[in-house]
Amino acid sequence: MISGDLRERVGKLLGMVGSNQEGERANALAAIEQALTRAGETWGWIGSLVAHGDLPGGEREQILSSLIADRLRSGLASAWAMSDGDAKTVRETAERCKVSIANVPADDLSRAIKIADDAKRRAGARQ
Repeated sequence: MISGDLRERVGKLLGMVGSNQEGERANALAAIEQALTRAGETWGWIGSLVAHGDLPGGEREQILSSLIADRLRSGLASAWAMSDGDAKTVRETAERCKVSIANVPADDLSRAIKIADDAKRRAGARQ
């Protein structure tokens, strides 16, 4: 799975490829090549992102944001079955999702969803 950090780094470097300075352009291309190699990816991956990647704020992101935020809010209905720290994590992640899930690491999303789902299960078992 491709990390958000790799996407972010390559995205910034691609912006440098358009530089008017030849040295900066060459350095950016070399850095992209190294990042791709370390991640086991190719320029084809970049092409796929361009062709199929969703831009921040796009329809796919809006749908996913809505689904995740709804799931987290549903879990917060059982916040009494969470520790204070876990409830805070779910609340903060839900708030971050309102802005954009593109800026919320997948690990944070997965953790918050797991906490919310576990609390719902515990709450259901007590009823």
